[in-house]
Amino acid sequence: MLIPETTNEKPNKCCIEENLEFFGGGNNEEWETWECKECNNLYVVPIEIQRYFKDIELIKKQEV
Repeated sequence: MLIPETTNEKPNKCCIEENLEFFGGGNNEEWETWECKECNNLYVVPIEIQRYFKDIELIKKQEV
């Protein structure tokens, strides 16, 4: 898992959820990168993926 190097600094007061905008997919498993629209600071945001196997659907086979 490669995560960008982070600091122990607290987020700016403007860096609230309403001001954060998705910036990049991270590793698409454990974290994403978000940017504050007010100050342009970038943040690593941990994520959790949940799978719903009870709702599984078969993909239709393509004719060649």
